[in-house]
Amino acid sequence: MKRISCLSRYNIDYQTPDSAATATAYLCGVKAQLGTIGVDGRAKRGDCLSSSDAHVDSILDWAQKRGKKVGIITTARITHASPSAAYAHVPERDWESFDGQNFNANHLAQGCRDIAHQLVVRTPPIDLLLGGGRRYFYPVTTFDVEYPSIRGSRIDNRCLIDEFWKGKYIWNMTQMNEFELGTSQPLLGLFEPSHMRYESDRSQSGDDEPSLSRMTEFAIEHFLKFDQGFFLLIEGGRIDHAHHDTKPRNALDEFVEFDNAVGQAKRVLQAKGVLDDSLIVVTADHSHVFAFGAYSSRGSNILGFGSLENKNVSDFDGSPVNIITYGNGPRSNSSRNATYLYSINMNSTDYLAPAALPMNAETHGGEDVPIFYSN
Repeated sequence: MKRISCLSRYNIDYQTPDSAATATAYLCGVKAQLGTIGVDGRAKRGDCLSSSDAHVDSILDWAQKRGKKVGIITTARITHASPSAAYAHVPERDWESFDGQNFNANHLAQGCRDIAHQLVVRTPPIDLLLGGGRRYFYPVTTFDVEYPSIRGSRIDNRCLIDEFWKGKYIWNMTQMNEFELGTSQPLLGLFEPSHMRYESDRSQSGDDEPSLSRMTEFAIEHFLKFDQGFFLLIEGGRIDHAHHDTKPRNALDEFVEFDNAVGQAKRVLQAKGVLDDSLIVVTADHSHVFAFGAYSSRGSNILGFGSLENKNVSDFDGSPVNIITYGNGPRSNSSRNATYLYSINMNSTDYLAPAALPMNAETHGGEDVPIFYSN
């Protein structure tokens, strides 16, 4: 793909951004305050009244108004910060459901609605939605169809899917594969109660859950049955989660699967003879405090240590130097015993890379991010 430039991802009020305001920027074309979705800078985080006149349209809205098919695919919750900026308008990203805690009766009385509610009552509906987060659409009295110990999150005693959704609803890959491509009814697929599984866990478990690349292939083949053109937002949302956990193996696996999805999109479009008429844009909503360092020889395992022949050892205690490190995050740099370090399986998805400053979760980075395109 061709690199166009770099994008500045700061929010109006924060130089290091969050995904809600950055998604609003790249999907709606306006800078916003941290934690706000689908609103301009007049909306203050958590303040319902300040957002009432601050709603902004997204590229999904623009495409739909031009008669195109529109869809969203994500490995995160479909109500999470990035995907929801395509359709929702809230001053607080945590208002995903009427759970009585993040979003409560006071917010409802002030005229705001939770994100899940906004999604299912939208007119016209979004043509295709694939991701996680089904518990946000069900009441607390309902148990999950796949995990009997997990309940819905809504305290308003409403099942939004049964009450409002006018299209087809699915919750596993078998049902997705059985869906007739080219069917005009909208499709909502929610494959997990919360976020979808990490790709490494999904691929090894044999669960009936689609990969990001399979969802991408399915969506494009479906939309190409219509002679209308389409807009499709595809998010590898769990790349971000793996970095927050300082789990580089999971982050790498998720990124590879995102790359697979981009490649699959190009292959399907090429096979149908429409690649030259299609625009694919790839970027990130922000960076992470993630460093790729140490002097390692070509072909080295990037999850391992720098080359010892290049003296990649600590000047303080002689321990080996990790190639991948984080500026902050769940694991501090406290266990530097060389014998212990060499005993760690760094290829494990449970491995936590060293972080300079211990925190419960790693933070985003504030630098610019690249943007690529292909047509």
